[in-house]
Amino acid sequence: MEKPRKTISYDYGNLIFYKNIVHIDFLEDSKVSYEDFKSMNMDVGHYFGKRKYVVIADRKKNVFIDLKGYEDINAKQVVATAIVTQNDEIYKALRAEQELYDGSFACFDNTNDAKSWAQSFFD
Repeated sequence: MEKPRKTISYDYGNLIFYKNIVHIDFLEDSKVSYEDFKSMNMDVGHYFGKRKYVVIADRKKNVFIDLKGYEDINAKQVVATAIVTQNDEIYKALRAEQELYDGSFACFDNTNDAKSWAQSFFD
């Protein structure tokens, strides 16, 4: 896997940018409001421009995300979304998130597998 090209830090985690992937590394016990989600989407949009990309969201213990943020995802650019978690509670809640998303959606228990899957869309 290539090295990160850029990182943006927030109170709730980090956006780590690669050529065709954005890895959202959430901090434990973080809450991501709709406004936070919009800010993240704006930063992702500035980085990728009109290029397509895959989102990897690394969801640790007690990460709450306002699902309204899915409304702002540009489905023409986001090729797929991978969720990384080892938390059974989050895994169960992902069904609701998956229904809000039209593209490829997969869950992984480690980041390396998610990155390999994400990269397969561009190989």
